[in-house]
Amino acid sequence: MDLLLKKKTYAQEYRPEWENMDEFKGWLKSASGDSSKAFCTYCSTEILAKLFDVKKHAETKKHKQEVKFKTGNKIPFKVVPKDHLAMHLSCDESEAALTLFIAEHCSILSVDHLGELCKMCFKDSKATQELKLHRNKCTEIKTNVLMPHLQELLDDIGYQKFSIIMDESTDVSVSKHLGLVIRYYSAAQERIVSSFLELVSIESADARGIVNGLVSCLESHNLDIKQMIGIGTNNAPVMTGINNGVHAILKREYGNILARLLSLRDEHVGNRNLRSSDIATLVEGNCIAPLDEMIIYHLLCVKALYARDFMGAYDNQSAFVAAVVRLLQGQKEENWALPLMYTVCLDLRLVAQKAEGCDPQSNGKILEKAAESLLACFRVCAADNRSSDTETKKLGMLNLVNQLLKVYFRINKLHLCKPLIRAIDSSPFKDQFPLAQQITYRYFVGRKAMFDSDYKSADEYLSYAFENCHRKSNKNKRLILTYLIPVKMLLGFMPSKFLLQKYDLMQFWDLVSAVKDGNLRGIDQVMEEHESFFIRAGIYLIVEKLKITAYRNLFRKVYLLENTHQIDIASFEAALQIMGQEDVDSDETQCIVANLIFDGKIKGYISYQHKKVVVSKQNAFPPLSSLY
Repeated sequence: MDLLLKKKTYAQEYRPEWENMDEFKGWLKSASGDSSKAFCTYCSTEILAKLFDVKKHAETKKHKQEVKFKTGNKIPFKVVPKDHLAMHLSCDESEAALTLFIAEHCSILSVDHLGELCKMCFKDSKATQELKLHRNKCTEIKTNVLMPHLQELLDDIGYQKFSIIMDESTDVSVSKHLGLVIRYYSAAQERIVSSFLELVSIESADARGIVNGLVSCLESHNLDIKQMIGIGTNNAPVMTGINNGVHAILKREYGNILARLLSLRDEHVGNRNLRSSDIATLVEGNCIAPLDEMIIYHLLCVKALYARDFMGAYDNQSAFVAAVVRLLQGQKEENWALPLMYTVCLDLRLVAQKAEGCDPQSNGKILEKAAESLLACFRVCAADNRSSDTETKKLGMLNLVNQLLKVYFRINKLHLCKPLIRAIDSSPFKDQFPLAQQITYRYFVGRKAMFDSDYKSADEYLSYAFENCHRKSNKNKRLILTYLIPVKMLLGFMPSKFLLQKYDLMQFWDLVSAVKDGNLRGIDQVMEEHESFFIRAGIYLIVEKLKITAYRNLFRKVYLLENTHQIDIASFEAALQIMGQEDVDSDETQCIVANLIFDGKIKGYISYQHKKVVVSKQNAFPPLSSLY
């Protein structure tokens, strides 16, 4: 007998002896947690632990520049006599203090002149006269002396909000660097602190290079960019350019920062200092237009919510949405404000639901007015035809449609859903929307198809939503199954007991057994026992339709027992009486059979003269799945 042996694959692991090779010495080490990769300490890059790949990395342009920068700026140290040690310590402290000053307040180029100026102005200071601080030494002190204290700084920042002050510079060797200063509230010092963060080497001094340097620096220090609430720069075009400046890129890529800061679900809502009696004075002069107007409406809404004035909160949040609409209309060929739009629209719907709950006589009018505000945002997004595919506001359509579908289902105006569904189905971006939004959309469209008796489409939409829902989202999966199960049952597919137990939907189990057996009495008992559940879910009438399936299953059993294609009406009537329909007569039985024949559930006809049902000799009871 031949045995097929798989060839054993060989995985190269990192070899510590590579670190002693002259071409790798000083910059190569093992990647933490992965023996199959090496790590370049100069470039902060992981490399496959293969000698060929390591050598190839050493020849890259970026690595050569880093090597030149790291090794070309070495400071020769000499032995200091013991009697001069105190003076040298004082001099080192002065150099460290000047380096920290340079890092935090000005360009590194000025250090060449600052050291000489100090010598001229403080001739009586021995420490100053010994001062030897230029660009190369200043850079080394930053990297090797100040940086080890950075961990204390990061521990002090923790997970709270911060701002970044930054500037880029290019030295004589044409190496490009980005200086970063972080500003935050120190709980330990009980004051706002500004501190040097890092001097980052960047590949290019354009806006994209600066943004990449900022992001990589924050990631390397485990600082969440979503916690960054502001940046400070000079007025150079590379920083403040309208289309391609650092500000513009950060706004486009990190618009969710602004969205979080203006969300009613953010932790800042609990800050009592924001409930000032004069909010307009608090904001004016501290924010630029149009953000000042939005912040005022936001804070007024927060204040109203704290006072439990939900109607006032709704009015202010509605005005906030209108301000966002004006912002979107004024933005040409950019869509960075979409996350802000998502947030304020969601908050508007939630506040409207609160206001609706406090005014039972409104009968859905508040939510209907909220839907009009959401439609204003939708029209702006749908009308954006000139932007590129990456910058178009049409990418925000599905999020708004989902909000509107939730409102319309809540106020029971499902006929208003049709134009929204048509707009999404005809959109060229329908497959590019985020998966979570697609799942929500298909869930609601599936429910609407179910109410329209389009069970095939309902099955398709709800099955997609269930299969693509996150495996840990049991609550959402249970919600989808609440509608998918009766749809599947109408199509002839019965759920397993394991599935119903897993998602706590055992209300359906007795119903499944009753429908299978054609037990009409059992269906009535289940509907009476779980009436509140079926009504609350809005599927009571759908479950009622399962009686037709039960009639079909019961009559199929009669057909199998009779074993003939000509069945007396009296046999069907007797079966109905056995299953609890005691007051049924011959005419009513014929009516039930006629409806089943009309729906295609039975292939045949009724012979009124002989009071028989004549069924097809082939496939008299077609599968339910073939009927829709």
